[in-house]
Amino acid sequence: MQFIKSIHKWTSVLVGIQLLIWLLSGFYFNIMDVSKVHGDQYQNKISPVASPLTTYQSKLLYPQDILDNVRTSSSPVPRPTQSIKLISLQDKPYYLLTHHKGLRRHFESDYTLIDAYTGQPKLIDAELASHIASRSYNGPGELLSATKLTPPIDDLLREKNQVWQVNFADKVNTSVYVDARTGELISHSDDDKRFADFFFMLHFMDYNGVGGFNSWHIILFAFITLWLCLSGFIWTIQLAFGGNYRLSFLAKKHPVFIKKQMSEPVGNLKISSHQNLMEGLNAHDILIPSTCGGGGTCGQCKVKLNPAPTPNSAERVLLSQTEIDAGHRLACQHHSNEVKEVELLAHKAEKHNLILTHSIFLSPFIKELRFKVNSENPLKFRAGAYIQFNIPAAHGSSVPSIIPDEFQTYWEHIKRLNYNHTAINRCYSLANYDSHTNELTFLIKMQPAPRANLLPGFGSNYICNMLLGESIEAIGPFEKFYVSNSHIDTARTMVMIGAGSGIAPLKSIIMEQLEKLKCQENIHFYFGARHKVDLIYRELFERLAFEYQNFHFTPVLSKPDTNWDGANGYVQQVIDNSIDTLGDLNQIQFYLCGPKQMMLETISMLKKHGVKDSAILCDDFSN
Repeated sequence: MQFIKSIHKWTSVLVGIQLLIWLLSGFYFNIMDVSKVHGDQYQNKISPVASPLTTYQSKLLYPQDILDNVRTSSSPVPRPTQSIKLISLQDKPYYLLTHHKGLRRHFESDYTLIDAYTGQPKLIDAELASHIASRSYNGPGELLSATKLTPPIDDLLREKNQVWQVNFADKVNTSVYVDARTGELISHSDDDKRFADFFFMLHFMDYNGVGGFNSWHIILFAFITLWLCLSGFIWTIQLAFGGNYRLSFLAKKHPVFIKKQMSEPVGNLKISSHQNLMEGLNAHDILIPSTCGGGGTCGQCKVKLNPAPTPNSAERVLLSQTEIDAGHRLACQHHSNEVKEVELLAHKAEKHNLILTHSIFLSPFIKELRFKVNSENPLKFRAGAYIQFNIPAAHGSSVPSIIPDEFQTYWEHIKRLNYNHTAINRCYSLANYDSHTNELTFLIKMQPAPRANLLPGFGSNYICNMLLGESIEAIGPFEKFYVSNSHIDTARTMVMIGAGSGIAPLKSIIMEQLEKLKCQENIHFYFGARHKVDLIYRELFERLAFEYQNFHFTPVLSKPDTNWDGANGYVQQVIDNSIDTLGDLNQIQFYLCGPKQMMLETISMLKKHGVKDSAILCDDFSN
């Protein structure tokens, strides 16, 4: 099925491009001036070149004499003559002998032109071609040139014979075409016709210039379109039976046996085929972590399925081959009708009701928020964990109602927009460790509208605009980014690299290592920001660097003020220039959290220096 999806995707791109071309060219056909698309706006309507025999009767050679002369003077294998015809060129008579005539005028043909007075062969030269062209031209331009062309000819795509191109100097660059064998006027062409021909070429897919429909492009496109229809039909049927269309009459509840690790049973649950397994399990209060809300991009909702469905493209990217072979899959990518048994993989998350107790701006767009857990027991989690907020449908505004005076200027250019949003899920990392306080601390960046016609981030604006005492439902904590014992055993140095609100899990880890675990190994923290005002918690980390000799803090500004005497540039560049001072790279564990581009460039830089993948941990909050 994955092959069908992949082919369907790429064929739809090709068909979509051609459909767009059809729309654009069809629009041109509706607005074009029909009187100009034939190239004949400066063409005289002259009579045919043939003249009656009686006009030259007294001086003409007899046709039989001409034929006999051609037979005796031709090559050793004389060309047969199918017909002979008297025509007039420059008011002189000529016999036109047809040796081979194509089915249509532009097909390859063979003619001989004979002077009717002398019997000598006559070639159409530049002078004669210019005379014929000038008789048919009534425009204001002067004759520029006469050139003999051999196919292929841009203005005459179907022409198979030599022609004379006679050009005139007018505003549309008129060209008159004369048959180089017979002197027959073929056609006029100009820029208006050439422009129309270009759109005809696009509209009829005549990309190889055959001047008609009989081209391999159209045949190939027909097969591509057929495959698009067939693959789309197959995919539609598969999605319908998989419950993706959520049609009530197709919905069925399938029994699925749920068990925890070590085969501890939970029991049989009936899950609707209209829900993926993550949604179905969450509905039964079996909470599965996800930072992407079920979009198949974070890879957090791992479960073990039996029987194991064929892994899809998202799972092949996010899961290792060992996990796939073991039957691990993403719960958001499969439905109850595909499996009989689901084994949970150490998910300990619970639902909580969080009450806001503290909300302040630390920088123009980042707020520190603290929530009290409405529970008797404090939460236990490893530093670096995150919580999923269940944000209800609500009315929002693009500009917060309360902004500190020192940050007012940063919001002046942002237009106030009122909007409504549906219920959504958003995940945010904790900025404290579990025994640090009974409250949960978060650093959330309010995502403003990038332009006046776009809306801001729904999740961040909702949470940051909550009032003290308001509550919100949350799920977690989930642990995916933390310092494990294996990392401590193999690494003597930890390097934390963060930027913006990506400081949250790094702050949590640093505080846990120094205050709770009394870590004696070196910890380096590089924090990148644009301006000095964006260096949140600067005083805290400078105090920690003073109190703990093994902790080193390096703030980096990409757009520093004139009075800044610290590190300049991007944080990854500063590390690149100073990486040799950190010690043996084989004994360093790197922890990254921040904007996606910063992390990608940092990972690329570290690998350039020989750092192994296993020594780089990322908390990618861009999902």
